[in-house]
Amino acid sequence: MGGLIKIILFLVALGYGAQYVKDHYIDGEAEAKGPGGFVPVPSAQGLEGDAVMIVTAPTATEFAAARGDAIAKALSEKGIPVLRAQQVKFAGASGDSVSSARALLIMSGEQPVVLVRGKAKANPTLDEVLLEFRAH
Repeated sequence: MGGLIKIILFLVALGYGAQYVKDHYIDGEAEAKGPGGFVPVPSAQGLEGDAVMIVTAPTATEFAAARGDAIAKALSEKGIPVLRAQQVKFAGASGDSVSSARALLIMSGEQPVVLVRGKAKANPTLDEVLLEFRAH
């Protein structure tokens, strides 16, 4: 029984460690997070200028889709251009393994995923999106 408890504690510690690495490091390098917690990713194809891209996959939950809609509406009301998408392709992502890994982690996170000026975050709040948008 004591061995089982040790295995469970080890797995819990391993899970917390993996989450910490995911949140703070990619490929051994600290992430350059923006003020809203957004991290650099390769350029998204079709996203230009000051537009904010909100990505919600067709398989997303109704709640995630509604969050994406609410963020898009609030940004539009503030005069910020918004582009909605169900998927995104990153330009030149194959040449930079760190950026590619970052993009993959973010895109596989909670939805919606929001891209702002070369940075992205999974499931951000409206305040985080506005903070990142206004930082530049």
